[in-house]
Amino acid sequence: GGAASLTQANVQTANFTAFNAPTILHPLIRVYGRIQLGGTFLRNSTVAEDLEPEYITISDDGATAWVTCQENNCIAVVNINTATVTSLLPLGFKNYNVTGAGLDPSDRDGAGSTALANINNWPVFGLFLPDGISSYKANGQQYLVTANEGDARADWGSANNEEVRLSDASYVLDTAKFGGLASNVATLKANAALGRLNVTNR
Repeated sequence: GGAASLTQANVQTANFTAFNAPTILHPLIRVYGRIQLGGTFLRNSTVAEDLEPEYITISDDGATAWVTCQENNCIAVVNINTATVTSLLPLGFKNYNVTGAGLDPSDRDGAGSTALANINNWPVFGLFLPDGISSYKANGQQYLVTANEGDARADWGSANNEEVRLSDASYVLDTAKFGGLASNVATLKANAALGRLNVTNR
């Protein structure tokens, strides 16, 4: 009995192919991979190819698994008995411009461009991008706990590298969203403000 008695016949595989249909995927789930061969772009990834399952936690009754898809900023829900991914839960964004949700985006905002601890609100939205995940039940309610450490695709070749400094000239801020003033954009892109922040270009 137990794990020692399991064979390949006991293995079931859950996949994401059902979510390849364009009307199925929630718009807040990040799918942006590109298939390349020898540095040559071939095509965009399908949803099933792009989703990256990482850590997993299982419900107390053993019927449901929740799987983090870090780069996609979502959690997959799996029916263990049928080996079916039943849904993808988008995690959305964190608003760093509201009270109690500040951040310190720069390591060059002190004297002589040194680091200074300086937590403030900024007009920035962050992605949760969870890695580790665990679950527990309290008062009849199931809870998920995730380690929202963030991540970026910077190691999949140039076609999939999404990481860029906000100060980079290639990353263009929409002036209309910042009071219509180019000076406001220039201030935000300074290294002492948001310029040192790594952001996504996807």
